[in-house]
Amino acid sequence: MLVVILGEGIVASQLAGLFASHGARTFLVRTSGELGGSSACAIPNVGLFTSLEEASNAIRAAAWIIEASELDLDRRRGLLRRLEDLLLEGALVTVDESILPLSILAEGMSSRLLRRFAIAHFFVPVDRLPLVEIVPSALMPDERTNLLVRNLRALGRTPMSCRDLPGFIANRIGFYLLALATREAIERKIPFDLVDATAHSSWGLPRSGVFGLIDLIGVETTVRLMSTLADLLPNDLALQAVMPRGHTLFEFLAQGVGPRSFYRPRTETRPKQVWRAGQQQYVDIKVRTDDVKNGAREEEIASFSKFVSERVATYVRLICEEHAISEDVAWEAMRLGYGWSKKAMRVPSGKKLVWIAA
Repeated sequence: MLVVILGEGIVASQLAGLFASHGARTFLVRTSGELGGSSACAIPNVGLFTSLEEASNAIRAAAWIIEASELDLDRRRGLLRRLEDLLLEGALVTVDESILPLSILAEGMSSRLLRRFAIAHFFVPVDRLPLVEIVPSALMPDERTNLLVRNLRALGRTPMSCRDLPGFIANRIGFYLLALATREAIERKIPFDLVDATAHSSWGLPRSGVFGLIDLIGVETTVRLMSTLADLLPNDLALQAVMPRGHTLFEFLAQGVGPRSFYRPRTETRPKQVWRAGQQQYVDIKVRTDDVKNGAREEEIASFSKFVSERVATYVRLICEEHAISEDVAWEAMRLGYGWSKKAMRVPSGKKLVWIAA
């Protein structure tokens, strides 16, 4: 199978490596429009084109074209439209999109392109997170959707069908958690590294926790994605309650005094450091051990943990209703897409729901 991936960022590069490792003839195509740079690809067994025009012959022969660029929406739409006259009959065209629904991406798209078009949202790092959320176009025949599913499974992925709603399943839940936990941590003055330790030990999240995950995504990228999700879901009262424009992450950037990362790595002259919101500076993480020894702080952490976990569990149930899926499916999405443990934050389904928009 010949696969062409449009983009040169981290996601595009990881996808290229995934396909190449499974024996597919794989090409990356630069989409930024910037001139210069090497025409050689550092990823083993992956070819590189520096423009769409240069890649035209490969696109004509490709069985699968994946748009994974970091362009703005209008340029992404333009890129997809330029593909139409180059496509092999029967070729799949998917976009790796984490927030925007297909209805927005496909605006102005021809029926010919829509018949082979779908969202296939991969999670990174791809070597550890096998979930792929899929949203096929309404015009895409079942046989092409089934082909997409088979191709994903051949790559060791777990495809999950979603309704065409902003954020789909995993990011909708994940960003709700990030927003809620950051707000509560700052309002309760809980050290960020202590929050992350709690997220791992009590909630079943990976060791990166909450603030470590935001660092991995990028603080500014997280804020942008949160903002987009909130704009697209004005009637999601639970989400709006924790993610308004006044959210603490937005304030960090607006004031210009907050961190561009919550952690600073260890160096030869200092230990690993974490940002202290109240002090507006980085401090050595070892300072936190004194906080934990205090019994009152332990009780405070337990209260914080219970508050967040119950509201996330309730929010999961709301997402299940929207997507017409079971809670087991939603929690499996978080395990496969975010690396949460099987028992992460689960509250017995018989327990009374918490009103989370308060």
